[in-house]
Amino acid sequence: MDAPGVARGRRAFLAPVWLTMAGALAVAVVGIGLLRSAATTTIIVIRNAEQQIGTIDDPPLSSEGERRAVRLAQLLGTRPVKTNAAVANDFAAVQIGAVYAAETRRAQQTAAAVTQLLGFPLITFPPGSVSSAIDRALQEQRGRGAVIVGDAQDVHAALAQLIGAPLATVVKPAGFATIYVVTKPRFSPVAVLSLNY
Repeated sequence: MDAPGVARGRRAFLAPVWLTMAGALAVAVVGIGLLRSAATTTIIVIRNAEQQIGTIDDPPLSSEGERRAVRLAQLLGTRPVKTNAAVANDFAAVQIGAVYAAETRRAQQTAAAVTQLLGFPLITFPPGSVSSAIDRALQEQRGRGAVIVGDAQDVHAALAQLIGAPLATVVKPAGFATIYVVTKPRFSPVAVLSLNY
């Protein structure tokens, strides 16, 4: 009669070990899921460089615009891009994963030097539809960074969408030399850093 009691005792003894291991595995799976969903995405929003004046409807870059595009490529072309401590709380580097540009000649020429240095294909979006590019960047580049290049209206629309507030209260008008670095953490407020280059 004692033998069956001992066998039941062994099973009862092993149950807490198996339950503990199963609980630890469940906690690990949930923790990994939370870390992936808590990733901070950085969107770098840039106005196209200076274009030639009085030429055609979709003008190319001027010589000053071409020089500015080269400076931009030098700024963003070396990985990783360091951001301000107030924007990237842990001084983490932004790993750029994609470059998006409006389908205008000046936006594509501004972004071309960056894509050549980074080795990415240029992803284009129709003028005035920067919202779809922002949505795509936030979905595909979660936890990394993306560069968005467009005209002044595209820049303002992108910032309004990312910030979720009226632009007049948050951001000054976009000049040719202004870069906006927008960090969008999953569970924290959005931060914006405005830089001149």
